[in-house]
Amino acid sequence: MVNATVIFETEPGTCVRLAGPDPDLSDLVEYYISIEVPPDAAHPFCLIGLPSLHNLCAIPLTTYDKSVYDHENEQTVIFRDPMFLGILRTAVSCSYPPGSREFSVKFKPGIMPLLFDIAAGELLGNNLFAEAYLADNLVQRLKEAETVEQQVIIADNWLRKLASQIIKNHKMSTVTQALMVAGRQPDCRISGIAASVSTSPVTLTRYFKDMLGMSPAQCFRLMRFRTALEAYRAAGSKQLFDQFGYTDFSHFAKEARKLTKRAPGRL
Repeated sequence: MVNATVIFETEPGTCVRLAGPDPDLSDLVEYYISIEVPPDAAHPFCLIGLPSLHNLCAIPLTTYDKSVYDHENEQTVIFRDPMFLGILRTAVSCSYPPGSREFSVKFKPGIMPLLFDIAAGELLGNNLFAEAYLADNLVQRLKEAETVEQQVIIADNWLRKLASQIIKNHKMSTVTQALMVAGRQPDCRISGIAASVSTSPVTLTRYFKDMLGMSPAQCFRLMRFRTALEAYRAAGSKQLFDQFGYTDFSHFAKEARKLTKRAPGRL
């Protein structure tokens, strides 16, 4: 795969554009992703998807084969249809051929199962065909939109109708609060985070498994790795990795190999 790398939100991408949702949808959507590869590009556009708690709805806007290589299983699958992409527990490399156009919704953790009435376990390390869940003519309207801004409005309107059907979920609210607390501190001890959201470790673990299909410890592990990798990209191996919960750079590098099968410098 040609030059597949991780692209962080703070980094410019030649073929990638990010756009935020309307503020009233900010609890549901992290952001929208537009990928457009010029038809005359000399090579496919390749990127690495890190292990993550987010679900994506990926909608192809042109006819093409997107290859997705699983670093753990060393297998490649081809996607041609709209897909719900589940929580990644290992890294994947995605390749978009010249002429590809794709519009994706990156949902906040745990939101996709609530919106589409799908069990969280079905989206853990798994992908589902999404067409049956999409609004009539949604794909066609996204294809016909002339700008990313127009695509965002179309997606916002679709999701706003779905959001109106969601009943406030105490479990999801607690999980969301716990993730926010974990994102602010490197030492993600479940007991401390449970106390900060006024619940017990046993209850918090049950909530996480119900809403995300994973334990708090598994989720916090993926979060701290992503944060540490972004810091490594900016500052190199001299970064103080203990602030992310690692003893040193060697500890972080071992974790990179476990989660992605690559050294940090190859991500």
